[in-house]
Amino acid sequence: MIIITPPASPVMASEAWTLDVPSQVNRSKITGRRRGILFPQAPRYYCTAALPPILGERNVFPWRAFIGALKGVANGFPLIAVENRQIAGIAPTILTGGATGYTCDSTGWGANGLKLRAGQFVTIANQLLMLQADVVSSGGNASLIFERQLWLPTVAGDPITVDWPYAVMTSTDPKLGWAVDIGQDYTIKFSCEEAF
Repeated sequence: MIIITPPASPVMASEAWTLDVPSQVNRSKITGRRRGILFPQAPRYYCTAALPPILGERNVFPWRAFIGALKGVANGFPLIAVENRQIAGIAPTILTGGATGYTCDSTGWGANGLKLRAGQFVTIANQLLMLQADVVSSGGNASLIFERQLWLPTVAGDPITVDWPYAVMTSTDPKLGWAVDIGQDYTIKFSCEEAF
């Protein structure tokens, strides 16, 4: 899979994100008690996104080229998962390599104090991860706790995207395109899923 960079503008007018967390529930016919089983490496983000109207054929050329470069469901693209920059002026990295699971240690957070809140996102190795606890810097270091497992072991020094976290997505439909109304008023929307 090749990761294709989308045009810088316009930015998405709307995005509807969902997190699919595959699990299984077994219920005892004798006691009626239920037991849930989570498949920890299977959760995946989905998104339905739409651009604002694009006026004029010349202005839609970059987006048509982007659609062509995706090659249906073959290639991926980064999709920013937040509406506003979360934080600026820092560039945290992975502190120690080899971390897997729901936590990792990081450095480069700057002055002591609260940096990000539970419910915000980071991107590590192209994986979008929602924070399950506040990120508090102590001596520039912080432990990160996620809602799902890291796919790959971390590598010391790898960057953590905190300003504009993104997910690498692929289209869920090999048929991609656009619609145009009178006056060269173009509409582009698509559904996509996290690629891994």
